[in-house]
Amino acid sequence: MTDSPEKENLGFLSNEENVTSKDIAVVRLHGRNTTRDHYWYDYLYSEKELAPWVHKIKRIKEETDNVFVYFNNHYSGKAIVNALQFKEMINDQPLSENENNALERARKYISNSV
Repeated sequence: MTDSPEKENLGFLSNEENVTSKDIAVVRLHGRNTTRDHYWYDYLYSEKELAPWVHKIKRIKEETDNVFVYFNNHYSGKAIVNALQFKEMINDQPLSENENNALERARKYISNSV
């Protein structure tokens, strides 16, 4: 499964009903940037945008033994921020001190690179 810009018309790839394997599911979040000539990956998801994926992943987990979520929005470390945010959201518990430190360093890096 994947998440990508809506204008690419790939919504069918984000439908959790399309899981085809009992053993493994892979979800790749590319980003949704539509400016700058297809730079999908230069995108920072908001928590509001990630929230539906929390529900989708939980539904997929009911049907599949292993679910891997891969953030491919890698420009300026945005994947690090979103992966840690998503981990906190899906586990419904706070991040560890080390994870919080990494999250804050990544956020600072992003704000300095804009």
